[in-house]
Amino acid sequence: MTDRRTFTIRTAALGAGVVVVLGAGAAFAVDPFPASAGGDVGERIERIERRERVLAQRAERINERSARLWESYRVRLAARERQIARIRADNARVRSAAAGSTAAAARARAAAPAAVAYTPAAPVATSGSS
Repeated sequence: MTDRRTFTIRTAALGAGVVVVLGAGAAFAVDPFPASAGGDVGERIERIERRERVLAQRAERINERSARLWESYRVRLAARERQIARIRADNARVRSAAAGSTAAAARARAAAPAAVAYTPAAPVATSGSS
């Protein structure tokens, strides 16, 4: 008895689905969105052209702003690169001065006679308590 009931429900659901699909097809077949609903073809083309002009103006403003921002970036980048070059030059100068003074100190040490003289130490006294 249960199998017959589920068969009936499934058949009814299938029939309802077919009716919905055919009804939607029929509704679109009668053209619910006619071309004249938006106005005359000339009016639609005019609206499209107006929209195109607005978008072109907006694109031009955006391109101008992008060019200004890019130029500002290039100026700041050039200043930063000059700063980096100046710091690198200063570092190289300091390194070369340090290397020169280190080399001069090494040469001076090599040329100078040994100033340390060996003096023997006195004998260590023992306490005898070990």
